Amino acid sequence: MKNFITQNKYKRIRQLLIVAFWLLVWQLIGKGIPRLLFAGPLEVLKCLLKLVVQADTWRTAGNSIFRVAVGFFVAFICGTMLAVASHRFKFLKELLSPIVQLVKTIPVASFIIVALIWISSKNVSILISFVVVFPISYVNMLEGLVNVDVRLLEMAEVFRIRPFDKFRAIYFQQLLPFIISGCKVSVGMAWKAGVAGEIIGRPDYSVGDMLYAAKLYLATDELFAWTVIIILLGVAFEKCILLLLKLVEKKTKG
Repeated sequence: MKNFITQNKYKRIRQLLIVAFWLLVWQLIGKGIPRLLFAGPLEVLKCLLKLVVQADTWRTAGNSIFRVAVGFFVAFICGTMLAVASHRFKFLKELLSPIVQLVKTIPVASFIIVALIWISSKNVSILISFVVVFPISYVNMLEGLVNVDVRLLEMAEVFRIRPFDKFRAIYFQQLLPFIISGCKVSVGMAWKAGVAGEIIGRPDYSVGDMLYAAKLYLATDELFAWTVIIILLGVAFEKCILLLLKLVEKKTKG
């Protein structure tokens, strides 16, 4: 136990030293480049602290997270439902296959520009998040359904286990690894694609608009600060989704 604590302590120290090293490199690079073109970590930190205490920053972050979350959850639900239907009806699987492949291969930037013709800029990030997440959710869920242990399903039929109990004990437990792996990939992609949609569409009170405005006025410290905010929001969004899945898993096991 003592060895484990010691190893864990040294691991954290190493991680802190690595972070400190790259911050130092960042600071040294900033010394050799004009501030107009490159901001050092101290300037970014000052700007970040200034942004954090502003109400508009939280409003902007909340708007962007909400839009991406809507696109993510709608895509996850649609992908799951269609995967279940495709697993049951092979014709539907064949019918959806070219559409799923097409959505997977279309460049995000192209889709954003086309989407701006169809809908208002404030809804583009919802659509783009949906487009990015849907094929991942669909394919992962379909693969999970194919890999469900048939012997367990046969045993459930023999013992006449109720449908809900069968779903909880067999389907959900065996599908969960596929759901988690899909979410780990799609959450980050949805967030990045959603922000990209905001940068091009520039809806009011969005992180993409703030990022573009900072670039437009050559406010590199603000540009870097908003980039840090985007990274932190993306990590927080992913952690919340995975935590939600763990809570659902715990609930079903209980």
